[in-house]
Amino acid sequence: MLLDDYPAELWRTLPAPSERELLEGALTMAGAEADREEELDLETVVARLAGTG
Repeated sequence: MLLDDYPAELWRTLPAPSERELLEGALTMAGAEADREEELDLETVVARLAGTG
């Protein structure tokens, strides 16, 4: 997967995202959403993106 952050100047001043924010972002880009109370981990997100979770 290739993600483009153009223009980079907009992102340089922001703090690095948390693991949860990264996982939520992956779901959002795939058209899925996570509940705020839902525990997310890499295995869960990969399963959901693969259509098995």
